[in-house]
Amino acid sequence: MFRYTVGQVGLGTVNSFSTAALPLFMGTYLIPNWAIGVMAQERSLVSTFVQPLIGRLSDRLPASSLGRRRPFLLIGIPLTALALISLATYPPLAMMLALVLVFSVASDLAQDPYQALMVDITPSEQRPRVGAVQLAFGLVGQALTVIAAFALWKDHQPLAFAFPAVLVLLAFSITFFGIKEPDSPARPRGPRPAFLSRSYLRDIWGRRELVKFLSAMFFIWFGQGGGIPFMTRFGVEDLGLPANQSFTLLLPLLVFGVLASLAAGRLAARFGYKPVMAVGLGFAIVSLLAASTVVHTYPQVLAVNTFIGISGGLIFAPVFPLFSELIPAERVGELTGVATPIWSLAQPVGALFAGLVADQIGSIRGALAVVAVAFILGLALLLTLRPVRAAAREP
Repeated sequence: MFRYTVGQVGLGTVNSFSTAALPLFMGTYLIPNWAIGVMAQERSLVSTFVQPLIGRLSDRLPASSLGRRRPFLLIGIPLTALALISLATYPPLAMMLALVLVFSVASDLAQDPYQALMVDITPSEQRPRVGAVQLAFGLVGQALTVIAAFALWKDHQPLAFAFPAVLVLLAFSITFFGIKEPDSPARPRGPRPAFLSRSYLRDIWGRRELVKFLSAMFFIWFGQGGGIPFMTRFGVEDLGLPANQSFTLLLPLLVFGVLASLAAGRLAARFGYKPVMAVGLGFAIVSLLAASTVVHTYPQVLAVNTFIGISGGLIFAPVFPLFSELIPAERVGELTGVATPIWSLAQPVGALFAGLVADQIGSIRGALAVVAVAFILGLALLLTLRPVRAAAREP
């Protein structure tokens, strides 16, 4: 479990740097809020087109000594690290955008095959615990990146870029060399409809509980994408904090998210995935409404972010384990690749919409209100879900 889930530390560092540090970095290029929000979630936008193909390919990759998931880690992770280190040179605008694109595509090459590997190596009854530990490690990676950015951003900024690059390489080295893929994994059998053909889309639409789950997750990730890129800017613009201190606003989200995610694994095993996620969304909605209206000081924001961190652990720890129960095992890479772009697209759309609202009213608080509304819609859809465990294999 450790050797697999420690890879999420690396993804956590990359995600945290992308959404917390890159917006400040791109602000030096005099880019408006709405564009910063979109580019901070640019990885998610690229995922919309890349990950369906990567997931489908990873299910069908011919047998080799590396397995069918690890080759994608071998290519994607080093390229991700290289792009981060190159960004530290503050290249011209066009080069910066090109490097962010490379960063996005490379991390996408690794992310879905890594996630699908959980289903390959983990029995269904262990997935709540594995998912909880995986999220906890991801939040640890995010916290380490925030701490490094706080310490290095002002006087040693290139090291703030190097830190996530080195950490993602180290974390995935443990996963890559420490995990042996199954000799005979579940594979798709027989011909399949052409990708995105009418029959293919009809097959997806016929999985009604899966469609409801993906619809709920669209709004949840819409809110997530609309909130996280603006948290550090909220500290600078609305609270008047120094740029490096604004990173500390993320620490309660991450520390209490780790604790809540570990608890979520036990709670989901006992009460089910859906109730745990619903309680987390309720906490988040109340906290975000408070942050967008009545919270005005640094200690108050830290307190509110504590509750948002708890809610994040409860919401996101059960996501992939619940998703894996709604799909057949032999198509996990493919359907993960289909699902991920849905909420990947939601993140930049949410960031764009939240940024436009923030620009319109002249305050980042508008972005936080958008997140609360999106979570309300996600909760409403989640409550209609009736989880039914998918058959291990399709007929």
